[in-house]
Amino acid sequence: MKQKILILLAVCFGVSIISYVLLAAYINYLGIEMSFHGYIAMGLGIFFAYAVGGGLMALLFFSNRSGHDEAAYHIHKSHEKRDMQE
Repeated sequence: MKQKILILLAVCFGVSIISYVLLAAYINYLGIEMSFHGYIAMGLGIFFAYAVGGGLMALLFFSNRSGHDEAAYHIHKSHEKRDMQE
């Protein structure tokens, strides 16, 4: 389990670095001046956006696999059947 999390974090970090480099190149191509602190903020924003997205997807995956979603689904279906009978 820990190995999968480390792989996920490594992939997230790699995608963040690639996005940072491409965005920095695009900003330089447009001729926009940005300070060192701006580049740091941009890099952190990219990294945390991917981290939050990956974390939410992981939570969705584990929630689905644990079976917690099934109970809510069955309750919803029983309410729908009851409403249709009335």
